[in-house]
Amino acid sequence: TAGLPLGRRYTFSSEAIFEELRLVSQLDGPLQFMLGLYYEDIDHQGLNPIYAFTDAAINALGNPFAGTDPFLFLIVSDDNSLKQQAFFGELSYDITEQFELTVGARRFDYERNAVTTVDRGTSGSTTTVGKFDETGTSFKVNLSYEPNPDALVYAQFSEGFRLGNINFPVELDLCDTNSDGILDGTNTPISPGFDSNGVENIELGTKLTLLNNRLQINAAVYRMDWNDLPVSVNTLVCPETVRVNAGSARSQGFEIESTYQFNESLRLSLGGAYANVELTEDAPELSALSGDRLPNSPDYSANLGLMYDFELGGHASYVRGDYAYVGGFYNQIGEIGEKAGDYGQLNMSAG
Repeated sequence: TAGLPLGRRYTFSSEAIFEELRLVSQLDGPLQFMLGLYYEDIDHQGLNPIYAFTDAAINALGNPFAGTDPFLFLIVSDDNSLKQQAFFGELSYDITEQFELTVGARRFDYERNAVTTVDRGTSGSTTTVGKFDETGTSFKVNLSYEPNPDALVYAQFSEGFRLGNINFPVELDLCDTNSDGILDGTNTPISPGFDSNGVENIELGTKLTLLNNRLQINAAVYRMDWNDLPVSVNTLVCPETVRVNAGSARSQGFEIESTYQFNESLRLSLGGAYANVELTEDAPELSALSGDRLPNSPDYSANLGLMYDFELGGHASYVRGDYAYVGGFYNQIGEIGEKAGDYGQLNMSAG
């Protein structure tokens, strides 16, 4: 708050029920199916006292909880629930002995409810009731080709999502002093919640077993389009964070992993990846533009491992070395802030 430190202690209890029922076929012939139902019911209660630890913070905020030590600023209690139902299914059809086509879909429906009470001591308390619900459908199509038992080539389109959520109610007298519905110091509208975010993935890949099962290779190239990115926006003048959907992004690249068994005792593993991850439309909430690279996303990564198995005193034993490289990346969007990564790490183990 105004650049002054606050401390939080959060205690909570949760109760959750998850149920899933699947029906999977074992039919004679080229057609197989899978049908499923999914249900979850989560109840969560939390208590969150917020403290100020400096004289400057205490003087700036006043003292609604007189006599407390350390100085108590707010007591926030919340009671949240999530209910989700979904049904899903897949159909697989053997076009020939080598070609198989699979199509699938998942339909979801969820509802979140939240009751949040903010107690300000002698300044009174407020209770906010929030409700957020959404429905959606994800699809999948996969075509695979298996020329022999040691080789598989596939092409796949698939979609995925993560649930949205309810925003914690902000202190409007601190965070929206001109009552324009915008978080002060930002371009972000103050919203009661944010929608789910989704990804569309196109992937081409292969899985190979070669050299009398000594060599295994898995490789894929992909492009993922990510929409309605969930981002957190905050400022020094507001003690709370507002989460919104902002912009879209694309991740594209390739991955490869391989294992080679020299003999019964010695095994080598080698892998690597390249990824180009950037915004595909402007995100004014983040002061970011299309083409800006997303944070924490190195261009390159690689790994190398060597393992030797042997017998020592009648006991199965091993010695292993692993080297991993992570390329450079930044902790803020658009390659600003602190740069991290660009290092190699060697691990040795024996047992």
